[in-house]
Formats: sequence, C-alpha cells, structure tokens
Amino acid sequence: MRILFIWPAVENAELGNFLPLGFGYLAANLPKGHEVRLWDGVLARDRGNEAVIEEIRRFQPELIGLSLWHFNMKAAREVVRQVRQRFPATVLAAGGPSVSGYGAKTFAAADVDYAFVGEGEKSFGQLVELLARGKPDSDALRQVDGLIRRTADGGVACNPPRWGSLDELSYCDYDLVNLNGYLANGYRYGIHSQAKRTAPILTTRGCPYGCEYCGARHVTGRTVRTRPVESVAAEIKHLHERFQIDGFNIVDDNFTFHLDYAKQVCRAIQGLGLKGVSFCSPNGVRAERLDEELLHLMKQAGWEWLFIAPESGSERTLANMRKGVSLRVVEEKVKMIKAAGLRVFGFFMIGYPGETRADIRKTIHFACRNDFDLAVFTCFQPLAGTPAYEKLLRDGEIAGPPEGLDYFEVSYAPKGFTIAQLKLWRFWALLSFYLSSPGRLIRAVTNYSPARAFHFLRKLL
Repeated sequence: MRILFIWPAVENAELGNFLPLGFGYLAANLPKGHEVRLWDGVLARDRGNEAVIEEIRRFQPELIGLSLWHFNMKAAREVVRQVRQRFPATVLAAGGPSVSGYGAKTFAAADVDYAFVGEGEKSFGQLVELLARGKPDSDALRQVDGLIRRTADGGVACNPPRWGSLDELSYCDYDLVNLNGYLANGYRYGIHSQAKRTAPILTTRGCPYGCEYCGARHVTGRTVRTRPVESVAAEIKHLHERFQIDGFNIVDDNFTFHLDYAKQVCRAIQGLGLKGVSFCSPNGVRAERLDEELLHLMKQAGWEWLFIAPESGSERTLANMRKGVSLRVVEEKVKMIKAAGLRVFGFFMIGYPGETRADIRKTIHFACRNDFDLAVFTCFQPLAGTPAYEKLLRDGEIAGPPEGLDYFEVSYAPKGFTIAQLKLWRFWALLSFYLSSPGRLIRAVTNYSPARAFHFLRKLL
C-alpha cells in the first residue's frame, strides 16, 4: 500500500525546535510491505501547500495521513479540502494531539475518513492492513484501538484507546522525517554549550498528573511506561553514528518519574563511551522526582541543564491548575540541582483562568528570588480537550481552541485583562527576571542564536 504522510506548511513556522517525530514512529512500526513517503511543507515552505498536490499526483497514495496540532490546524484543513476536491477516492486519516483533544468532534474540525486518539503506532498499522485487503467492515474496525470512524447511520463511533507496553516499539525513522534537512535549516533544540547537531529521543510515555491546562494524558495515557534501556542506548548510538548527533534531547513528559529507570539510562549512556556529547531534557521534568544520586548521574552522563516547570509562584493559581506541586519543594530542588553542578531553566505561565494581577506578581517574584539561571514566561492557551478548555467553553469565555498559533503567541486573557495587557505583563515578567541578575542576561544572550531570539522577541508585544 502506498502511504503519504503530510506535515502541512505553516506560515512563519519555526524550524528551531520542532520536527514531525510522530510520522517517524508510525513509519518505523508499520507492518512490512508498504511504501511510505513524507511530504513536509515546513521544510518546503517556499513552495506552499499547493506543492503537496503535485506530490500526490506523482506518488498516487492510497492512504494519506496528517498530524493535527493547534498550530497547524488551519493549514491541515486546507490540505484536506484540496485533497477532497482533486482526489476524492483517496482515504484520509488523522492523528496528533488535536485529535486526542477533539475526540468525536474531530470530523467537524477536519473532513477526514478516520482518526486516532492516543498512541497510533499499532492502531495505524492495523488500519493499513485492513485497508490493504479492501474496504473494512464495522466489526473489523471495532477492533482497532483508539479509532474514530463514521457509522452507517451518519454518527461517529470512538473506540477507546489502549496504552500498551513499549517493549516492542521501534524507535523513530529519522531518515523519513529528514533529520538532516531540519539540521541544515537550523533545527536546534535544548541548551547545549558545545553540541553542533541535536536530535530528540523518547524514553518514556505517559503522565499521571492532573494539570488542567495539559492534554498529554489524552495522548499517552496516565501510566508512565518505559522503553527498554538497551533500545534507548541503541538509538543514541545510531543517531551518533548515522547522523553525527552530539546533542541529545530526551523529550519525555516524565523522564525522571521512575527514578531507578532514569538512573539506568544515565548509566547506559556512560557505558556507550561517547566523547563530546551532551544531553538535555528541554520539555521539563517534575522537580519532586529528583534526588541527589540521579542529579549526579545526569551530570556525569552529559547533562548541563535541568528544565523544571513550577508554572506559577501563586499557590492559589497552582491549586486552580491542579498542578500538584509545592513551591517549597521547588525551592529545595532548585538548590539541589545547583549543588550538583547543573544550571536550572524555569517554565512559568501567566494569564491562567481566574488569575489576578497579584497572582502574576507572585509568579514574577518567585522566579526572580530563586536561583533560576534562565526562565521563560508563556501565556495560557486553552487547548482542545483539556479540563481548562472545557470549562471555558461551557462558561462562554471562548468559542473554540486557538488555531494557527504557536506556544509563544497569546490567544486568551482571563477576566479583568485584555490580550494587549497580558502581553505587557509577560514583557514585564521577562524584563524583571533578566534585569534582576547580570548573569541571567548574559546566559540568555550566549545560549540563544540571534535568529531564535528574534523569532521570540517579535511575538512579545
């Protein structure tokens, strides 16, 4: 079967820290005997989405797969419209975080034939095998975990997702996602003092926490599952030898949740004996899931920075978020991280529903008075399917999720604020933090390229 994955072109897309990793996992875990290509509109952005039509004419795929995120939803919807118009017989399937957020409402957001909630590697392969044998019947489709499909009576049926073991999961096909192409166009994630070429790695999946602004558990489930340490080590070795990667980013949501597992990974990294490499966890780790032994092992394995996400310095806001974190514990762990010889990056969020100016001031004060080396202040975005989004939708504060925006843009302001005022508060937070210490300002200048700094700064106001 011929399968074409499409990563839509997005206007002003940033190539610095994101690539279509999910397609690489789908391709690597497909049953044998299928021909797979990826059309990447972000890398081909000078050509626009019209170029994907040319690729479809050349390749003549029997199945097209799209990954839907809030930032590419508008572009994906336009691709679907064009495919429906010009290639009506082609089957369209969608996955990605927005599908897991929309659930049964996915077909109202994008006119596809099938969609997947949760992890898709096994389920997508099952659908491909069914389609390869002809049009599947309802009984067969009911066996595909996480599949959303239309029913004969015009309704929508949603199979519950299942989050299984990661023991048999093959790691990403980095050739398919064109890692070299992204690196040549400026891809560089995490903070690495010496690394020239960086790449992402997943070692665990799942999140047991109840943060109401986050939809991660809808995608990867609540149970934190781990890949075999040997597989992780093999992937690192493959990336180093095949792509000359010297900066590795573990992009898990909860890399340190199982302390013993994280320690095993660190020991396995040291056992590889790679020279001149560094590691980072730029998506953040839970501060409370750290101890002195793990921090020292991370330092020895090549970590230079720890990213943690207190999100707020207001206990009231944290309670509203259901973040489940203690500011006192965060303060203790920041000191522990620094004692281990690592630097600390803090993620903070302002503009959460119900937040006041006093809450924002507490967040700024908390960030400034603790020993964070760098910090970023983003504004809350109501992402589809999250509890915070559903409440705002019910209360009539929003009409739908943000579309076409990246994580640094502002789409919502709580009652008592305008979006323009919230942007000024974010600017004031950044100014207060970086002017509170000359070292912080110097580190910001030295750790970010002019291009990435400009991309961020132009969105501040």
